[in-house]
Amino acid sequence: MASRPPQNSGTTPSRKKKPPVGRRFVKGQSGNPGGRPRGIGALVKREVGENGERLIRRLMLYALGTDKQFIRQAGTKYAPRHEQRMDAIRELRNMGFGVPKQAIALSDPDGAPLVFTLKLDRRSDGASDA
Repeated sequence: MASRPPQNSGTTPSRKKKPPVGRRFVKGQSGNPGGRPRGIGALVKREVGENGERLIRRLMLYALGTDKQFIRQAGTKYAPRHEQRMDAIRELRNMGFGVPKQAIALSDPDGAPLVFTLKLDRRSDGASDA
């Protein structure tokens, strides 16, 4: 029985063939021309309330309710786990205050801060000196 080389050995033929003509993407045409179903916004509003008040109440119950309150109001046997409570708190924070921005510290290999210089071309025709 002949052994086959490993797939990542470099001897495996590469797939550089184009897909069949009927399966290619057409330039300038959306891959999802119908877009999101139109009724989904109405469905979400119907389920969570016009401004999301039912969703917010449920998240508040997850985040801040006692175990007894949750079991009684949610109609379940179990209280939410700590991770579920933290997820609810994050969602409430993001909805109320927006997603926090993340700072990124940039430095050179020696740890010194990077300095950026911006040169503006004041010509009105858009041509540059380069």
